[in-house]
Amino acid sequence: MKISTARELFALRFYKWAVADARREIENDFPLLRGIKSDHNYRFLAFMWSLSSVNERIKYHSARLRRGFSDCAKLAGEEVSEDDKTLVSEMRNKIVMLLPPEHIVKAARKINRSVLRKKLKAEIAQNLGTLVRPTGATEWDFVTPVNGWVVETNVDTGGSFQIQYSHIIRWGGEERPGKGTWISEWPKRGLSWLLTATWDDLASSEDEIVKSFSACCSHFLKALPELLDGLVLDEDEVRSRGIEYESFEEIASRRPLTPDEEKAWHCKKLSDAGKSWLVPNYEKKQEAKRQDEESKGTTL
Repeated sequence: MKISTARELFALRFYKWAVADARREIENDFPLLRGIKSDHNYRFLAFMWSLSSVNERIKYHSARLRRGFSDCAKLAGEEVSEDDKTLVSEMRNKIVMLLPPEHIVKAARKINRSVLRKKLKAEIAQNLGTLVRPTGATEWDFVTPVNGWVVETNVDTGGSFQIQYSHIIRWGGEERPGKGTWISEWPKRGLSWLLTATWDDLASSEDEIVKSFSACCSHFLKALPELLDGLVLDEDEVRSRGIEYESFEEIASRRPLTPDEEKAWHCKKLSDAGKSWLVPNYEKKQEAKRQDEESKGTTL
């Protein structure tokens, strides 16, 4: 299957799933969304609860999804209407003006971030995926293989929030985290349920955050086998186009690479680009560089 075809088919499936999932959340009074303790979420829920009926909530959020995922909606034969634009604009204007009661206790709720990180890592290892790459003291990645694809999830516990996460779905990325041809990534527009989420200082305990985080992640991960079913890329096209690597600068900006990682990264990149004949030259240059550095160190 061509990469462009796989991306379009996934986008169509995802959009239909997102519409159905939003309806499920609304009809059941937001069981998952209520667990994401953030100021924006409280404002969003306050707006939705201010509407007179379930059908009204579905109408506003359907417009929000069509506007936010307009390319996906178009694949489903849906166009963004003027009514949609009006509803989304009204929704945005009202949400920023709302101040839910929970907001006033925000500063009073504190958690132990060290305890939170330990519990998050334990939950990920047990139920969600395999930790593969720390990107700092407060941030790390884990991978979850699905039907030949891999979901790479970035978890960040630093900054002015308690935790946030986002996903990238890659072909052939399981053994090469951070590399591989991607089919979709989030945050993309920030309008999807459970694909990227932030908890700021509103949760009252570490266990409360871990439970909600795990529920949100696992909900989406469990949906992916059906969304990715049958999406197998044409390996000839993948090879001819070259694997879409992150740049060295992007990887190195998150954490220093060890000499062996840097060497493996460059050698693999040369091989996938059909330039494996340059690998020996690269290795000779690296060895000469190492010897030169050792020589300077001895002199000093």
